[in-house]
Amino acid sequence: MAGKPKWAIGQTVTVVRQDRLFSRKPDEITTAKVAKVGRKWVAIDDFAYNPSRFDAETGSFDGRGYYDSRKAYASLDEYEAEKGLANAWEQLRIHADSLKPPKFSTMPP
Repeated sequence: MAGKPKWAIGQTVTVVRQDRLFSRKPDEITTAKVAKVGRKWVAIDDFAYNPSRFDAETGSFDGRGYYDSRKAYASLDEYEAEKGLANAWEQLRIHADSLKPPKFSTMPP
């Protein structure tokens, strides 16, 4: 895959905790170092959630049967780009919801 990041041992990754579903708190951004790289999982040095691992392709953390709202990014720029795209889509959705069909439309109001 072209967009798949290449993870390496010792690489610094950006870890973002996104609690949007449960609260209005801002995203919590931290960094961690890659400790182990496998085909499916990438493990990080994280003393709070030892051991922590995330999917090498999607960046989603393994909650091991529980919900884990963290996601790993190769860089802070990658996270900001994804967040900007999500915000743009949300603004488009809000704008589209406020539009009314034209008078010549066959759609009911």
